[in-house]
Amino acid sequence: MTVDALSGDGEFLGGLIVPGLAAMKQSLVAATAAIGMTDGQLADFPDNTADAVHSGALRAMAGAIEAMCDKLHAREGRMPICLIGGGDAAILLPALHRPAQMTDNLVLQGLVLMVGEMA
Repeated sequence: MTVDALSGDGEFLGGLIVPGLAAMKQSLVAATAAIGMTDGQLADFPDNTADAVHSGALRAMAGAIEAMCDKLHAREGRMPICLIGGGDAAILLPALHRPAQMTDNLVLQGLVLMVGEMA
């Protein structure tokens, strides 16, 4: 998962690279003998291993997004717009504690804007 920050002027400030949901869960399962790969559900207080692994991975991903938003808010002096996309977006959205908008093809939309500026 990448978490990118843009200034109010559209300047790329930098970003984070964090394992996505599948990579995070697979890593945990591979490194921990007692945990098997099973589907879980997002829960506030998971009471079984599958839900704990799933919820922990989603909360870690959400934490990376929220930390970047906090840093961007401090830098820009206003609440940033949070756009999420990609394969895990729909699963990740409920784990966020801030408003976020799900959108597709962010990279392609950015390229369209860049080409328009160059013309």
